[in-house]
Amino acid sequence: MPKLKPETLANRKIHILKAALVCFNNKGYHQTTMDDIVQEAGLSKGGLYVHFNGKKDLFLDLFDWFIDEFGLFSITTATGSTTYEKLTSILLNLVAGATSDTFRELSSLMTDVWAQNLRDQDFNQLINRLYVQIRQPLTQLIEEGIADGIFKPVDSKAFANILIAIFEGLMIQAMVDETAVNWTAISGTLNSIINGLLLEYRYLSPRALGDLRTQ
Repeated sequence: MPKLKPETLANRKIHILKAALVCFNNKGYHQTTMDDIVQEAGLSKGGLYVHFNGKKDLFLDLFDWFIDEFGLFSITTATGSTTYEKLTSILLNLVAGATSDTFRELSSLMTDVWAQNLRDQDFNQLINRLYVQIRQPLTQLIEEGIADGIFKPVDSKAFANILIAIFEGLMIQAMVDETAVNWTAISGTLNSIINGLLLEYRYLSPRALGDLRTQ
């Protein structure tokens, strides 16, 4: 059998991940078999095991690939001239991610990950990496705002965890019933929560002040 080029192997791996996404979305983690994925991918079972040791290995790789490929929950692109503006832009980015078609495609995977989280150490580590990916930049930004004299001296990690918990709860509700969560109203309410961090509005740019007055 001829040796495949690295780019061919990489493309085949992505092809398998996309086939697995279809299967997991249709059947869920437990009901999906490697044979299902083989059939969806149109490859031999041996072709799958070149890339993955088994279903759990494939699922964990799929989740990581999906998050990275589509930039979901990425909050490193905060914009603004003040820590307040950067923090509010992060929240808007998270709302945009939660309301995207890409997230809807991921939602069944998210449900499976959360369901497995307490029973499997590998799943636990996966979801913990996601939390850290979100928590650390939030915590750092709040600490910068406190150091700059813009935010009140709160526990930055606790505040970041509260924001994450709000989003997590809302996303679970939206997965169960898309009509249950009004994300436009959520955005305004989250801004009100962030406004509570401020020591004085005089630290805001004119544009940010205008945004506040229209809420």
